[in-house]
Amino acid sequence: MGFRHGGRFEAKAAGYLQSWTSTSPTTPRWSFKSVDASSCWDAKKGVYESVEPSDRVDAWVFALQTCTEPKDYRPLDVRQWEFWVVPHRRLLKLGQHSIGIRALEAEPVAAAAVSYDDLDLAVRTAVEVNAAAGEAALDGAS
Repeated sequence: MGFRHGGRFEAKAAGYLQSWTSTSPTTPRWSFKSVDASSCWDAKKGVYESVEPSDRVDAWVFALQTCTEPKDYRPLDVRQWEFWVVPHRRLLKLGQHSIGIRALEAEPVAAAAVSYDDLDLAVRTAVEVNAAAGEAALDGAS
């Protein structure tokens, strides 16, 4: 996906409640098997293009629907969502394909939950951090 300021990101969603009947809230966890993929979809061309895994996207957005009471569940109410935004290269360095809230908030990821209102700024910041990490990697390679 793209953002209005030009960054490319992938979004993953989870929630404490599920669409099937459950007796208690679930423990949110996100899977991101494509983090180290060597291709990505080019919507303009309508084909998958080869890419360096470190250049696939700029950021990842992990969205959590926070409601824990079925009677209060409103998936379209942005106040019921929290978001963690992580620069792609930081996530790629982890070498894993799934993550939970504790790992998102701990080092080396160190992402903080943001509201929908702060999501745009968080994505812009992650895009900038990701670009700086790419430039640092290029500088280190020369």
